Amino acid sequence: MKKYILWALALYCSIIAQAQAGDPPKYEVSKIPAELLKGANAVIRADEEILDIQGIGRAIKKMRFAVTILNEEAIHYATKRLSYYKLFKINRLEGMVYDQYGKVIAKLKKSDIQDNGTFDGVSFVSDSRVKVATFARTAYPFTVEFEYEAEDLNLMHYETWYVQSDPKAAVESSVIEVVVPTDFPDLRYHTQNLTNKVEMSSTSEGKKIYR
Repeated sequence: MKKYILWALALYCSIIAQAQAGDPPKYEVSKIPAELLKGANAVIRADEEILDIQGIGRAIKKMRFAVTILNEEAIHYATKRLSYYKLFKINRLEGMVYDQYGKVIAKLKKSDIQDNGTFDGVSFVSDSRVKVATFARTAYPFTVEFEYEAEDLNLMHYETWYVQSDPKAAVESSVIEVVVPTDFPDLRYHTQNLTNKVEMSSTSEGKKIYR
């Protein structure tokens, strides 16, 4: 009985220790390659986009964007603006803030997200709106991560994708995937200033993936 009690106590202490330890560190600043920090105001740690074509005129877009903000010049990265309307819906928006050691110090709350109408300068009645999610400043450097999922019911054309859109933001990882149904023709694309070639594979359902 004593051995059982000691074993149960040890197991309980182990579970408590794991719970207190929390998730492993993520986006530690110390792991950024030194060459990416030179002259940069921010470092894009992960820029991942998945465009899943569901059919003609319909797609699901999933995005994960994590950026380490090094100084005040890059504080705008702590805000994410997502426009939407009746045929382009934002189904999910989440976010987290990490300190320089990769520990979560804040999570996006409903109170951190504003939902505003937009004015296009012409019409006074419009269904276009914008969600604005903003994290408060904290000690530099820190990392913000946003994830969202949107449904496009009016897919007229595929968007342009940029590996690096800000010359003062170094890029550690940037990836796009376009998932095309089996009965769709091959995706036509044009790349510029890329050293990596587009990779093509297929899923178990036979969908084509361009990465």
